[in-house]
Amino acid sequence: MRKCIYIYMIFLLLQGVEMKLDYLKDIGVDAISLSPIYDGTSVDSDLNVVNHTTIDNKFGTEDDIKNLIAAAHKKGIYVVLDFIPNQTSKKHAWFVESNKANPGDKKNYYVWKAGSSLPNNWLTTNGSEAWTNSKDRSAYYLHQLSPDLPDLNLYSRIVVGELNKILHYWMSLGVDGFNIRHSGFMLEDSDLRNDVQLNSNKPNPYDNMEHTNSFGLASNIILLKLWHHIIEDNQGQNGRSFMTGMDSWDRSIPTYRDKLGDTNFPHLSFCTVINVDVNCNGSCMKNFVEENLKNTTIGKSPTWMLGSDMISRFSTRMGNYTKRNEVLTMIALLLPGSTVLYSGDELMMTDIGQANESPVSISQPWRTPMKWDNSTSSYGFSNATCSSVSSKDAMQVTEALTNAKSMLNFIKKLNKLRNADAFRLSSAADIRYGPDCSSTFSFVRGFDGVDCYLVIANLGSTDSCSDFSSVSGGDKAQATVKLVTPSAESGHEEGAEVDTTNVKVKPNEGVVLSWKCGLYFK
Repeated sequence: MRKCIYIYMIFLLLQGVEMKLDYLKDIGVDAISLSPIYDGTSVDSDLNVVNHTTIDNKFGTEDDIKNLIAAAHKKGIYVVLDFIPNQTSKKHAWFVESNKANPGDKKNYYVWKAGSSLPNNWLTTNGSEAWTNSKDRSAYYLHQLSPDLPDLNLYSRIVVGELNKILHYWMSLGVDGFNIRHSGFMLEDSDLRNDVQLNSNKPNPYDNMEHTNSFGLASNIILLKLWHHIIEDNQGQNGRSFMTGMDSWDRSIPTYRDKLGDTNFPHLSFCTVINVDVNCNGSCMKNFVEENLKNTTIGKSPTWMLGSDMISRFSTRMGNYTKRNEVLTMIALLLPGSTVLYSGDELMMTDIGQANESPVSISQPWRTPMKWDNSTSSYGFSNATCSSVSSKDAMQVTEALTNAKSMLNFIKKLNKLRNADAFRLSSAADIRYGPDCSSTFSFVRGFDGVDCYLVIANLGSTDSCSDFSSVSGGDKAQATVKLVTPSAESGHEEGAEVDTTNVKVKPNEGVVLSWKCGLYFK
């Protein structure tokens, strides 16, 4: 699986997303992942779900999502929805019933513990107690994210059956797959044993504990496999099969695999966040990539995430340094596997303001909408009025489209290059690395009989290693420059021939060279 996945943070109408499908297709997007669109109770959280099969009217209607899916499919674009299996709103009908003194058949829908004292030492992700005493039921309920978001009991076959029905409902409308939110929290220790207190003094008490019993249990993979098979079984219905687990960077694949064996389901992507230190040089990046490719199941596809609605924007994480941003984007899009972009990454948008302490708040500095143009109504995505604040300094889409050196147009070039056989048909097992050099990370994509590509990224503070002839077969001293990072000052011009024994790339710049592959791989 090799996709360019685009996360759409939904502030406006689903109709607005449909209006921009041509734009997404033009920049090379293969799939769009929508943030939660379900009927909820809070203006500051999109996890407060009260009905998993109803669309919040501020986003649109069921007809709107049907129309969006149909239009996207006509353009060859997958549509992925967020799936929230771990918690609901306190106002969800399930919890309202489960919270009664006589809860009836909803008694075990959530994680409850009777008693007069806290069941254990578990904390919410912001450091407060993860249990709240319900006076109505005279018992404690678990909430690892927020007291307003009680945790479902996913040991219950009945609850899992309810969630399965939700998946089937959305697939019946043509949805291609699901981004499973907070999958690390799905199952907890059934005996509710304490987490381990660490000998540290970090500001957030949650970070001073080892969450071995409340988070990342290997048994979570059983639920992921179940839902994967549901997606696979649906393939015959709409001819598509696609599934992601895009916020599961919190537990690496080996954590699950060491206990339960190979994950063995190709359409579930555990994303690797490109979250290297801003000072990470070529050697550091090679180690980062090698380690993550090693942890990818053989025959399966890795996924590289630049941004999402869960973490600070990529440009902010990279110190708002344009050249650094460009070269790392080049690496992410040209490595084997899929790449995830967050709405606005193509405009190099940055965070605005300070982070909200609430882990479920949508009022986060990276969740500001991108701007299509100067329109005061919804930034050009619909005719609605939008009160959200976007970056005043952020480039607009209409401006970026006409700027030959914009990140947007660079991403278009990268996605076009990804369609070459060397990228489209080769796998992680085929990647070959360039010469060891502390400042430079380089790798070759391709195989005998097609055009091969050498990707050179200088992440150091000095000029790159200059002799790359060994990776081009030794006897091939010439290569063609296929692509250069937009802000590069190394003097390389696309389409020009270059001597592979003397390739100079300046710090935080990148270049892609091409030649006809031969029998040279060792």
